[in-house]
Amino acid sequence: MLCTSCDYFSSQNSTTKRNIQVLDTVIDYTAVTKYPIFSDCKDYSEDSNQKECFETSITQKLTELLSQNELNVDNDVNDKASIDILIDLTGKASLVNLNSPLTISKELPNLEQIIREGVNALPSMEPARKNGMFVKSQYRMEIVIEML
Repeated sequence: MLCTSCDYFSSQNSTTKRNIQVLDTVIDYTAVTKYPIFSDCKDYSEDSNQKECFETSITQKLTELLSQNELNVDNDVNDKASIDILIDLTGKASLVNLNSPLTISKELPNLEQIIREGVNALPSMEPARKNGMFVKSQYRMEIVIEML
């Protein structure tokens, strides 16, 4: 029987120094090289088409999920809110923040909970990539609320 290894069987103590590879390039973590991809967007080969498919798909999926809720208001609402969505390394989406004006918050106090449930119900997707590695990514979407 023959056992060989580089550092594992050396006579030095267990805190042996290991070679650490240093990355000497600057990485822009604000831009991804590949956007998150829903399963229905995998057929798009170009990055611009994948980005467009991702944006269209997430908008359609959220619209469908949110339209299942009945929302009632006392006064007319015609305003915009924005939501920040985080897509983690596993491709699961979560709501980070809802930025809405007072008119929306006052008339629709449960809107954040409805949006959170809608975002959590999004199907899992392939996460964004940066230099070939999966990365977390965050996106801001605008929601137009018109209830007359």
